[in-house]
Amino acid sequence: MSIFFAAVVAVVSIGFGAASVSAAIADPLIEQQWGLTAIGAREVWNQSTGVGVTVAVIDSGSGPHPDLDANLLPGRSIINDDETSGANDVNVEKGHGTHVAGIVAAINGNGIGVSGVAPNARILPLRVFRAGEESNPSDVARAIRFAVDSGVKVINLSLGGESETFPIRDALRYAVDHNVLVVAAAGNASASGTPRWPAADDNTLAVTAIDEDKSVA
Repeated sequence: MSIFFAAVVAVVSIGFGAASVSAAIADPLIEQQWGLTAIGAREVWNQSTGVGVTVAVIDSGSGPHPDLDANLLPGRSIINDDETSGANDVNVEKGHGTHVAGIVAAINGNGIGVSGVAPNARILPLRVFRAGEESNPSDVARAIRFAVDSGVKVINLSLGGESETFPIRDALRYAVDHNVLVVAAAGNASASGTPRWPAADDNTLAVTAIDEDKSVA
């Protein structure tokens, strides 16, 4: 879970207002979320919890999940030049896109599971993966453009490859030209590795993982 915490903390800083992150029924696993402490999330929540911010999660789809559903917007599946409404996760029990979306915006104080870094943000899920398949770069590029045109403030790309692709490069420029922050995971290659692409592109905020001791994972 640690790989994404820093990637999505930018969501909180873009928020337009604070909202309550306390409730009578505490999230049962929040004390295990050491990443929230590592990034100072609780201190930031005094200023913003992501209110007014929509984050596009371009991944395997997101939800349904009881700790997330209230923050999920109707999504879109963009796969192999085919675009359809809805973006449920291809494997909701262990789905990568649900995992990422939950770290961004799981509901705080509902007595279920965990709290997101920005628990009052909204998630626009965009599915570019089929179960067991890699994504098509042109689909990722189309999803980026769709997210921008939908008015999101942040795009999260917890995906990557070894080489640059022109469709994604041009889509990243489109996002930056429209003042949309693109956050991309640098990958899982440890401190000696190089960032994956598109995290290696200058138009993204590249983020790597740390462990509980704040060492590069």
